[in-house]
Amino acid sequence: MKKYKVLNILVFGLLMVTSCSVKQVATQKQYDKEALAQMMEALENAITNTPYCALIQYTGVEVVPEDDYVKQIYHAKVLKTFRGQQLNNISYISSTEKGDSIYIPDKPAVITLCVKNGGFYLPYEAGSEFPAIEEAIKKAEVTGKKLKFVKQQSFSDCEWPE
Repeated sequence: MKKYKVLNILVFGLLMVTSCSVKQVATQKQYDKEALAQMMEALENAITNTPYCALIQYTGVEVVPEDDYVKQIYHAKVLKTFRGQQLNNISYISSTEKGDSIYIPDKPAVITLCVKNGGFYLPYEAGSEFPAIEEAIKKAEVTGKKLKFVKQQSFSDCEWPE
């Protein structure tokens, strides 16, 4: 009788652990699904509100100290253009406060950029780099095609504050 009681306790314990794990995994998947939906909405908005979007692989960065900030000039190979001029390589400017860390991602990314005086720059205070996951690439392709023939003159992510 004791043998079955111990076995029942073990099985009950395993069921409790399994049910907790399944519940945690389901909650995590739901969170991931919600986060993914938010990211796809942000990506679509970024593409709509900037004139350029591409899948890139970073190749280098130059750091140029300025008086109050640090300017970075990122260089990348363009793997696929979703919106804007078709290019093989691209360089764009970003800036950060002095002391902020500067990094070059080693994985491809989907970026949206603004254009001013013939040069590219990251949108002011707007999310403009997204992981190159399958969903983001598909969203960029679909959104880029949708906007291909739109004669857009103004891009809200590229407007500088007064």
